[in-house]
Amino acid sequence: MSQPEPIVHANPRQQHVIAIDLVRFLAAVLVLFSHLAFSIGDRPDSRPYELSGGTFSQPLIPWLSFYGWIGVQVFFVISGIVIAYSARGATPYAFLRSRVVRLVPAAWVCSTLTLAVLAWHYGGFTPDLMRGYRHSMLFMPWYPWIDNVFWTLGVEIFFYASVGVLIWRGKERAIGRLAAALAWICLAYWAAYTLGQTGAVPALAVLHKTLPYLVERVLELLLVKHGAFFAAGIFIWAVLIDGQKRPSWATLAATLAACVIQIFWTNVDANGPRTNPWWPALAIWLISLAVILLGIRHNAAWRSSKSLVSLLRVLGLMTYPLYLVHQNIGAVAMGQLRRLGVEPAMALTIASLAVLLLSWLVVTYAEPVVKRWVGGVMDLVRLRLTGARAAAAPRSKG
Repeated sequence: MSQPEPIVHANPRQQHVIAIDLVRFLAAVLVLFSHLAFSIGDRPDSRPYELSGGTFSQPLIPWLSFYGWIGVQVFFVISGIVIAYSARGATPYAFLRSRVVRLVPAAWVCSTLTLAVLAWHYGGFTPDLMRGYRHSMLFMPWYPWIDNVFWTLGVEIFFYASVGVLIWRGKERAIGRLAAALAWICLAYWAAYTLGQTGAVPALAVLHKTLPYLVERVLELLLVKHGAFFAAGIFIWAVLIDGQKRPSWATLAATLAACVIQIFWTNVDANGPRTNPWWPALAIWLISLAVILLGIRHNAAWRSSKSLVSLLRVLGLMTYPLYLVHQNIGAVAMGQLRRLGVEPAMALTIASLAVLLLSWLVVTYAEPVVKRWVGGVMDLVRLRLTGARAAAAPRSKG
């Protein structure tokens, strides 16, 4: 699959950072393991366990798969970098178009594929199934979705919207201040959460799972819970790629502290009756950041091999469809394989390869067609609207 080369800048660091594609893909693999190797055999209330028919009596590769959830936090950092890069010099329409064309086609294709597999699994298009499909196709920010992994898309879209407002207001340079605000707000929330859970301020214990779902979801969408990860990505872009002045040490410390505390409590919530330590999750996250930082610093060396660039670009493009299709489709496949007598490890391997192949097919054949259609429709609507305004202007003057 050929992809257009990004604009080449004089500074090699300002080219497309190819290491980000590698980290993005590995983060998606971590999330895949979290669902198809851990939840499927450990959590009876999870979708993978239910869709596999409870055919896995224990998790696979538990020393790694338990920590797969950290891939989402890596995604958020990468989004901060990518969106800050995309916002630089973009018009409001160009920014909006780039985000819509990036998000919508793959989501529509993957939602439809998941609907087809689940309808086959359940023996028909049930009302709940169709409701989840509608929510996913329309990017509704609340449950239900055709696949629960869609919860992160709402968070991403609200982050895009906050940056889009800055571009629309002509305050693109304020993205650094947005990052600082997200970091401090996120730190305040997780500090309050910690005070509640440790008993230091009992009244704040309400921030734990006693909050109604709608309140929890609003906190997620307003970036109160995850904003520091986006902020970390923005600061990486600003300092290492755009060459801006480094933010204050206090803001950097607040960003890192908020990320660390969130990772700690996510690990606590994920443990249930287990006692898995939290430091491996933090280590994976920090290693991911280190690879990104080294990739930015040595971007020219990474890009010297055309074959490596081509491979990592394809893997990077596969990440989004892989994230959207792996959980439900992979779990159905693993359940079917187990009923056929396939050993658990082999079932995981086959199902993982299957969703990887499916992701490649989406990126290679389906997504480009829908992208062209979506982009064309947006351009046509914009042309009609600008033409109508231009035609109305002389009449209004008369």
